[in-house]
Amino acid sequence: MIKELVSTIAEGVDGSSACKFALAVNQLDLLFSNSAFARSAAWISQQLSEAGMVEAEVVDLPADGRSRMQDWTMPLAWECDDAELRLISPEDRLICSRRDQPLCVCQWSKPTDGVVRGKLELFDKDETPSKGCFVLTDLDPCQAVAAAAKGGVAVMISDFVWKGYPDHRTMWTNHLSSDGGWGLLADGPSVPIFMIPPRVGRELRQMLSRGDSVELSGRIDGKLGAGTMSVATGVLAGKDRGQEVMILAHGFEIGVIDNASGVGALLEAARALAELIDKGKLPQPRRSIRWFVTNECYGTVGLLSVRPEIAERGFAGLYLDEVGDASRADYPFRVHRVGAASAGVSNALAGLVLGAMPGEIGRNYHWQFENELPLADHMISDPMVGIPTPWLGRARDFDAWHCSDDTADRLDETNMAAAAIGAAAFGYFLASAGDEEAAWLAEAMIPLLEEELKSRVGDDEPERERFWRWALKRHLLQAARLAVSSAGRERVMEIAERFKAEEFMPRGIDLDDERGAHLVPLRKVWGTLTFESIPADRRTFGSPRWSEAINNAWYWADGTRTIAEIAELVQLELGGKPMTKMTALFELAAEAGLCELNER
Repeated sequence: MIKELVSTIAEGVDGSSACKFALAVNQLDLLFSNSAFARSAAWISQQLSEAGMVEAEVVDLPADGRSRMQDWTMPLAWECDDAELRLISPEDRLICSRRDQPLCVCQWSKPTDGVVRGKLELFDKDETPSKGCFVLTDLDPCQAVAAAAKGGVAVMISDFVWKGYPDHRTMWTNHLSSDGGWGLLADGPSVPIFMIPPRVGRELRQMLSRGDSVELSGRIDGKLGAGTMSVATGVLAGKDRGQEVMILAHGFEIGVIDNASGVGALLEAARALAELIDKGKLPQPRRSIRWFVTNECYGTVGLLSVRPEIAERGFAGLYLDEVGDASRADYPFRVHRVGAASAGVSNALAGLVLGAMPGEIGRNYHWQFENELPLADHMISDPMVGIPTPWLGRARDFDAWHCSDDTADRLDETNMAAAAIGAAAFGYFLASAGDEEAAWLAEAMIPLLEEELKSRVGDDEPERERFWRWALKRHLLQAARLAVSSAGRERVMEIAERFKAEEFMPRGIDLDDERGAHLVPLRKVWGTLTFESIPADRRTFGSPRWSEAINNAWYWADGTRTIAEIAELVQLELGGKPMTKMTALFELAAEAGLCELNER
């Protein structure tokens, strides 16, 4: 069944078209200012509209450093019209220019007041710089910006790159929180910041080591303050407008692979499906498919917060991030599975679709499953939202992540076609499924769930195996949601009985605070935790947006489980030692107004 669908869609997908979409959006995003992103969002919306999507629109979100979207604070808007850094002494030459290399300015860098000049000093975050000087550091700017601002430097220059990167690369720095967060917020420190390659930084250091008096001039023309963040969305209309499959990609970054490739694949999937339906090669689906491109994490949590009706219509999703470079057997793309808390068919269906790639594409497309909790844009998997969404793509295993070498030559037409086919087939199968498809999917899921069980549970872990069988059975039973008749749903239930699992109820584990056995968290927000509403010195758990253990606990909090029961579920899902300070975590969340704690 899935092979026929994938083959039909493959006939309509053009890998070169997906690449062209990616390159076009990259040209718009390359300046990485909010106005550039607004133009990009408008262009994406236009492509969706021209492809036949309905409700193609741009949604503007606040970017003021203060507005709250769930537990995320929307960062400040940033503009940079031009920038230039020059060496004045001991010789006169251009070091970098935004016209030549847009990445030479750090995102959220403060503008200069015209051209500024000063002596160059080496700088470390524990040192006190001379006021009004230029400072050079090899630190990530977020690690040094607070000390640089406090010291009153004129300009900070960083030659930081990711460990192991070659020294010709300029790093793209899109995080400037000095307190462990991400984007720059309203009260966060900033200074004018240039980014240069390590080999240029080495030249400047050599001048200083010789005893030269090194003088520089710099200019950053721009604006840092309140503005808007734009996201784009559109819908391939099904017969039922009340249910939507979500296909999403974050855009609005500087890289062709990260993540213009995801946007290009999404646009090609939307175009191809609409054309196949228009030509009568595929019927109009029962349900609708929503496509959206957002600023990573901020845009997704913002869009679904200001437009909750979109979240209410969603029931499954697929997230595309870094899908466009060449894959190999030893360098596969990954389907990052949704965890146990978010029951759904999305993990298995993604694997079935990718495993059905036809011909040359199938022979040259390499992928594998990976177990990982949904902490990025696919945080919409949170059961409080209820859109189980695996992530297809890469992370930092891409060897040009967030740097000047993430360029057009890395795009691979075959793999771009595969990503577009996968997204289109995933979306269309779920949107079109009825009784027959629901039963087929349930049958096909059973061997995949047995394989997943082996990847989740080690030898001699009977309690974890019991837990995971129960959790995976919950995924399997969700296939019944696709059936359109009671008989279809009953057929899925019969098939699901072949996957053996006992009912599971957590009993709770001992914590460092015995009140955890009686306190039940009732959440007020969804998505990953940041604790940005709490002063930094009271964030005893840091900024945990990327913490699997903490956010797994948050996802399991359903308003009925005690903290001790949640702690048990986290331990069983992730393995290892239990997180004993779970009560303190939820008390901090309650202090921040993110949940309330009730006695059982």
